[in-house]
Amino acid sequence: MLIFVFHLLGMMFLFNTYSKEAFATHDPVEEETESVTIYYNNLLIVACFTGLFAITLSTLLLGGMMFFPHQFIQVALCVVITLSFVWGTVGIGLSPQNFVPVTGIIALALSVAYTIIVWDRISFAASNLYTALTAIGAFPGTILVALFFQ
Repeated sequence: MLIFVFHLLGMMFLFNTYSKEAFATHDPVEEETESVTIYYNNLLIVACFTGLFAITLSTLLLGGMMFFPHQFIQVALCVVITLSFVWGTVGIGLSPQNFVPVTGIIALALSVAYTIIVWDRISFAASNLYTALTAIGAFPGTILVALFFQ
């Protein structure tokens, strides 16, 4: 809880420090070759749409967890392995001399190792998830509070 409060205080400090510059309309910067105009209104619109997308995705995934609480952890682990494999494979295909494929292969190895280690404990974690989702279903106001603070 203390970390959350410090995080909020840090965000408020940054907002108070930089908000006046972010919402101001700047004139073009005069340089020898080109001029640049910065409009932060477009950035604000993108941030709002990104927030709406995050709220929508969170709500859909919470609904998916409520419908399939016992299989959700298994599916999540398999998705992590699949995405790590795709990350490494696409990285090898697009830029084989870059560091991206190496990070994909490392992520794949760590994901497979973690899945092997925790696979036997999935039933315990699934029962805890089911208990938590039952509590959330009993008090739907907690979903609104979570979406507000997201």
